[in-house]
Amino acid sequence: MLWQCHKNTEIVFIDCLWPQFDIWKFLPILVDWGVKRKRMEKMGLVEVRREGARKDAELNSDRQRELEERRRARVSTF
Repeated sequence: MLWQCHKNTEIVFIDCLWPQFDIWKFLPILVDWGVKRKRMEKMGLVEVRREGARKDAELNSDRQRELEERRRARVSTF
């Protein structure tokens, strides 16, 4: 719903009905968004969240190590 959109949300209208909307209609919109985002990052208008992504990756790798250790512990008890 429109009232749930973020303040930086971009709404794109294209001349295409839903059944004809496919990846080839979506990709140019996505690329255009990426270019705009990168330009805004360079100007300092958008926060770069790469540090958060690194922390998430570290947490995921820690979680995977923990799960692997549990799996090994279960296998070694049999």
